Amino acid sequence: MMKVSCPHLNALVQRYLSWATEEQINLLTDNKSNTKQTNQDAINAAKFNHFTDKDRTNTIGKWLGQYGVLQGDKLRENTDAISTAILKYFKASPNSVKKASHVMRQYESLNSVIRVAGLETRSLLSLTSKALWCRYPNDTPIYDRNAVVALWSLVRLRHDAASYAPEVHDARRPKGIRANQTKVDCADYEVFLINYLALYEEIKPKINEYTKTKSYPYAIRVFDKMLWAYGSKSRDIPERKSIYQKWKP
Repeated sequence: MMKVSCPHLNALVQRYLSWATEEQINLLTDNKSNTKQTNQDAINAAKFNHFTDKDRTNTIGKWLGQYGVLQGDKLRENTDAISTAILKYFKASPNSVKKASHVMRQYESLNSVIRVAGLETRSLLSLTSKALWCRYPNDTPIYDRNAVVALWSLVRLRHDAASYAPEVHDARRPKGIRANQTKVDCADYEVFLINYLALYEEIKPKINEYTKTKSYPYAIRVFDKMLWAYGSKSRDIPERKSIYQKWKP
């Protein structure tokens, strides 16, 4: 297996690549309960494969609910309206995005669409990224708190990556109770996206090399899961169990 030049990324691969791939394979098609929506169900709905309009709306709504991003009374009460608006937007959106600027353009537009449909004024940062991933599953990083913790740690360790500069990026972030929340979400996601892709482009060939042997098509989701694991405090991740079992406070 090829090596990644950055030692910190190489360590991430060694520890989490196999586990993260198996996790994503299970999430893609596994539906043991016959009630949950799989990742492939959500992709099919977003790409208008198979389902009726009603089924697509239900699939997207349930899938987003499973990921815990429809929080608060407004979002839960307007789930159907949000799902319908998302699918309507996808129908008019381009079939592919090839650059970070293209991802950002779709992200900003979709954030506004969801905000109007959900009658919501607070942050839709993670919700928008998860919905957009369904439409562009090879190109959209999912914004997650654990992934952010991991990403900033890796970026600071790897000095030649696109650096996160709080005094610059936070300065351009709209502030105050009158701030446009869509612009706030977009500012935060853009910084996340730029840094994410800077690391992902280096690690992508190695992830692709491994996932092809497992017939898993979405390398970016494996990197998502690796970052989630690195930034998570969970003791249930297999690679950490032995460490926690030996550790005594």
